Amino acid sequence: MLPFSLLSLFSPLLPTGSFTWSQGLEKAVEDGIVTDADSLGGWVRDAAERGIACTELPLLIRMNEALVRGDDTAFLSLVSLNMAVRATAELRLEEYEKGRALFGILPSLGVDPAFFPESPQPWKGSGYLPLLSLAAVRLGIALQDLLRGFVFAYVETMVMAGAKTIPLGQSAAWREITAIIADIGPCIEAASAVPEDEIGAGLVRLAIESARHETMYSRIYRN
Repeated sequence: MLPFSLLSLFSPLLPTGSFTWSQGLEKAVEDGIVTDADSLGGWVRDAAERGIACTELPLLIRMNEALVRGDDTAFLSLVSLNMAVRATAELRLEEYEKGRALFGILPSLGVDPAFFPESPQPWKGSGYLPLLSLAAVRLGIALQDLLRGFVFAYVETMVMAGAKTIPLGQSAAWREITAIIADIGPCIEAASAVPEDEIGAGLVRLAIESARHETMYSRIYRN
């Protein structure tokens, strides 16, 4: 059973605010790329299999391993890499803002930021993934639970963002979530084999739509 502390870290509701981001999906709907349940499912599946499986998951794995062995130098290097692989200004802003929000609730989860490794920059501005990794280690959350929780939260958040924008009914959205989760399980295992120098998403369309979202005239989501 997943611990409540893990579920708190991944909740798309306040204060981490994942529900306010769509990673360019809102613009993809406006541009006619995502128009129905099938195209939404394809968009989110690609984002998971070619995006987070090649970026966020390998980073979480390596951050976790560095923290467990007490290698602060390796961990801080991954903190920098985490921001470097964000393809657009809005994707970097999302990572920063979610991290800042997570930092604010860590004490309520029983995590004292004073015990984090010394860093040249305040941990409050380090990004979501590093703080997620630090919190998971401090809370004793198993790596596989962390990865599964992250994948489910990502898929659920993206599908619901698309469902609200297209729009789709809740039943259709839930069918897409369950179908995608059933298909992308192997991505979690494959993430550990991604070399550090190959970490990064190959999602050109997502990056383009995220960049175009920056100048979208009327929008609901921050990205």
